[in-house]
Amino acid sequence: MKNKATEVFDKWAKNGKDEGMKKNHFSSYQYIKKIIKENCKHKSNLVLADVGCGNGWATGDLLNEKFIGKAVGYDGAPQMIKNAKATIKGLDFFEEDLNQWSPKHQFDIIYSMEFLYYLKAPQSFIKNCFNRWLKPGGFFIAGIDHYQENTSSLSWEKDLGVAMQTKTVCEWENILKQTNFIKNETLQVNQKEGWQGTLIFWGKKNDI
Repeated sequence: MKNKATEVFDKWAKNGKDEGMKKNHFSSYQYIKKIIKENCKHKSNLVLADVGCGNGWATGDLLNEKFIGKAVGYDGAPQMIKNAKATIKGLDFFEEDLNQWSPKHQFDIIYSMEFLYYLKAPQSFIKNCFNRWLKPGGFFIAGIDHYQENTSSLSWEKDLGVAMQTKTVCEWENILKQTNFIKNETLQVNQKEGWQGTLIFWGKKNDI
């Protein structure tokens, strides 16, 4: 029987391993933040959801951007949320089953890092983001390290004992297209020998 991803990350948070997640992902996150700024900086007082926020380090950092008025973090690991609330003050963090994510509000930006492939049906999650949780003109962006072309990541499911949805770059891009996102793009960053890098993909709900 495979472990639940939330159980694994809850242990990591209790053991302090969550602090290493920022170190491991910060460089790729910088690219994501740049893309968010390029697409959203002409607006103001935007509301952002960080889904799979972990200990909240990116949620807090994104709120420093002048065009973001509110940032909210969601995670399924109880200790991650406890750590976020303890270290990042003035933000809302919620523990939720992200397979059944049902926030109380809509958002201008939905962002996630290293989260989507742990979902049972990531395509349904992205579709719900488009249909239910993004405001008109909303922006969706995600970064993942586990995908088919990044062969170094393909052992992770066995190594962690956690079910993962392994898709190709094209399959992730097609989910956005089939969901009717527009201006879809993909980008692989921080590539090196034996590592295909972080895959970033994004799109807009419409062009208002």
